[in-house]
Amino acid sequence: MKRFVLVMMAALIGMPSAVLAHAHLIRSTPQDGSEISASIDAMVLYFTEALEQRLINVALSRDDKAVSGLSQPVLSGNRRTVNVSLPHLSAGLHTVSWSVVSIDGHRTEGKFKFLYRGP
Repeated sequence: MKRFVLVMMAALIGMPSAVLAHAHLIRSTPQDGSEISASIDAMVLYFTEALEQRLINVALSRDDKAVSGLSQPVLSGNRRTVNVSLPHLSAGLHTVSWSVVSIDGHRTEGKFKFLYRGP
C-alpha cells in the first residue's frame, strides 16, 4: 500500500499543471473598478486556460438590472480570449458576471464592476 501511495504521488507531481488547472480571469477590458467616460461597444475577457465555446456565459447588469442586447460570447483563436459586443450603455455602475468551462472540464465563475459615466 505504501508503494502504491508513493507511485501515485510521483504520478501526480509529474502531471502537467494544465491538466489540473482552472480557467481564471487574468484581465478584462474594461478593467475591474475602472471609470469610463468614452463610448464603449465591446468587452474583452482574458483567461489563463483554453475554454469550451458552448459553455461561456457573460451577463451585464446596470444598477442591479439586467442589460439586454449583448452579443453571444465569441472565443478567439487561442481559445483564451472572449469578446462580447455591447449595446449602447447608459451611465451607471455596471456588473459583469461570467462563467466558463475550461477544455479540461473545470467550471469557474466571477464578477467585476466598472463605472460608465457616458460620453
